Amino acid sequence: MPGGKFARANRAKREQKAAAQAAGDAAPPAQQNRRKKAPQKKKDPWAAALAKARQAASTGADLAAPPPPPTSPLTKAPVSAGAADAMNEGLDLTPAWMRTKVDDEDDTDDGVSLPKAKPLKNAKILPAHQKAATVVGGEDSWQGGSWTWLAQTGSRPQTLMERLAQLPESLPGGPVPDYFVPGPGFEGEETAEELRERFSKDPSGAAPAPAPKPPPHAVPPPPRVLQKPKPSPPPKPTPTPPKPTPPPQPSPPPQPKPRAVPKPPPVPIRQGNPVLVLADMNGTLVHRSKTRLTCKAEPACEANKTFYYARPGAKDLIQFLLHAARTTEEGRRRVVFAFYTSMREANARPIADYLTGGRRVDIYERKFNKADPTGANDYDTMRDLPSVWSSVKPGSARGFTAENTVVIDDTLRKMRELPHNVLVVPPFEEDAVKKGTDDIMDYVKVYLDMLLDEEVQDSLDVRETLKARPLRLGFL
Repeated sequence: MPGGKFARANRAKREQKAAAQAAGDAAPPAQQNRRKKAPQKKKDPWAAALAKARQAASTGADLAAPPPPPTSPLTKAPVSAGAADAMNEGLDLTPAWMRTKVDDEDDTDDGVSLPKAKPLKNAKILPAHQKAATVVGGEDSWQGGSWTWLAQTGSRPQTLMERLAQLPESLPGGPVPDYFVPGPGFEGEETAEELRERFSKDPSGAAPAPAPKPPPHAVPPPPRVLQKPKPSPPPKPTPTPPKPTPPPQPSPPPQPKPRAVPKPPPVPIRQGNPVLVLADMNGTLVHRSKTRLTCKAEPACEANKTFYYARPGAKDLIQFLLHAARTTEEGRRRVVFAFYTSMREANARPIADYLTGGRRVDIYERKFNKADPTGANDYDTMRDLPSVWSSVKPGSARGFTAENTVVIDDTLRKMRELPHNVLVVPPFEEDAVKKGTDDIMDYVKVYLDMLLDEEVQDSLDVRETLKARPLRLGFL
């Protein structure tokens, strides 16, 4: 049968469905898991309205009338069974002392009969400012507003307090509630005992006249004190003419505040008795030339239109000193190395990087030198080692002294102030460059190696060693 397995399966399903329809089988196939939902009937709004109109026509109801409000379960308060029976029989459950209507003929409630209130006749409204001239209070008067109802009947009706005062101490229905007993009120209000006492003495109830105030005592005037006559003031002296005011002097100009000099950083503490080695560059380690020399020697570098020729063995000497700066051998003094030149740092940096192999080493340039007053030329300089020892930037030589400083130079004139701190070597000039047979750096290397050995030295002061054992060339 042609086709893949999916085509054959679909073909078999179609044949099975056709066979089931032919046999009249209405049941869905076994593989069919989904069930078709029965269609829902849509509600017809016109059918509902027609049914409502037919119901209204049969009952005679009004379709335009609003629907009755929904009944709330809180409309009727729960009533006990005994109270419901009493209400059905028409009994009054209100206490006797809370009833507002008094029946003169009924003596069964509380045994108290009070006269019925008289109706108001010829009553009129008086303004608030006339209330003080009338008798206020009573059951038929309203107090607290700006108007007062007053019955002008010739006799004053009894007030509520007066009626309460007539009640006996004990009533059949129970004692008088507390809120009818007047408590401490405002100033001047009468209590029930005061009312009983006043009505027992005067049945008319007229308020007693206030007691007359006693006349104020006559205060005698203060005694008259005779004062002594004041002496006449002395005559005023004649005023002297004012002195002429001197002309205002100009204020001195404000002086600028002195700037606070920053404190230098502390001197670093170095372990191992290090020795400061300062090496001159031009004439000692290298030779500078404005033109390229015709010789076998090649320039070490070219910068700023200048050719730099390195002295034979100069690079090995610098590498030896840099290695001695990191030594940890016992009995060996450590080295702190830096370049000391009369050139500008911009001109000295290229050849310095060549000699150190790319390592960054401090350069004490021309500003750390001073002018030589006895020099043959105006540009001749001398070494100024105190400025090097106190320098902060660069600061590799900070804190050293003449006891532990060695200078390698080709001119003794520059170091004549400190002659015992210098190793003088022959100058490296154009003739020495062309010969190419210079070996001075090897002698300097061996001498410094001996100087760093503490077992050989009699003192840690390098000046003692340089005087006792000066550098002698040609001893190798």
